[in-house]
Amino acid sequence: MEHLTKQQIVLLTLLVSFVTSLSTGIVTVSLMDQAPAGVTRTINQVIEKTIQQAAPQSASVGLVSISVDDQIASATAKVASSTVQIKPTNSDVVIGLGIIISKTGFIITDKSIINSNQSYVAVMADGTSMPLLFTPSTTTIQTLQINGATIPANISGTYSLGQKVFSLTGTSTQALGEGLITKMNVTSNDFITTSISGANSGAPLFDVQGNVIGIGIAGKFYPIAN
Repeated sequence: MEHLTKQQIVLLTLLVSFVTSLSTGIVTVSLMDQAPAGVTRTINQVIEKTIQQAAPQSASVGLVSISVDDQIASATAKVASSTVQIKPTNSDVVIGLGIIISKTGFIITDKSIINSNQSYVAVMADGTSMPLLFTPSTTTIQTLQINGATIPANISGTYSLGQKVFSLTGTSTQALGEGLITKMNVTSNDFITTSISGANSGAPLFDVQGNVIGIGIAGKFYPIAN
């Protein structure tokens, strides 16, 4: 060995390692062939587990799926909480609906259903009745007020041709109307044409997010934000 150069020693070491590894592999395979099935299965399980632990684990991501039906139901509930039924005092007849537009109790409705010589009450979403106070109006939209805190609707002036819209079309019994915007308004006096049949007085017109974009006046929907 003392007569070998460093390069020869390195080559000899590599050769010995290779032969040793080859021999070890042959012996291992031979032993595996001769080993009982239970031992072989155990060894394989250890190898598989080791490989799984060594492999990178992908992070799990939680995904929440919200259906269109759930969105519509949520939007309807949101708008309904800001919609009131309007009745003459001492009467059970619902003459129209109203939309709450402020936390201080201001309500808008169709002016044509209101008689200034008559007193009215608003039936809230929870069933309670509250007297309405008049506010002078020079437009087709009548403003009334409840003396108390309320939940206002989210008013929006954003809508587009072909957009899906909804309306609470019922009076004494709430019903949901669904349709599309079929004509865009040109001026603030123009109504919003939809495929929804009719528009109850004071009925809210809203989108799938629950934003109120119009109100029913004399059988048509008019934009509120304008």
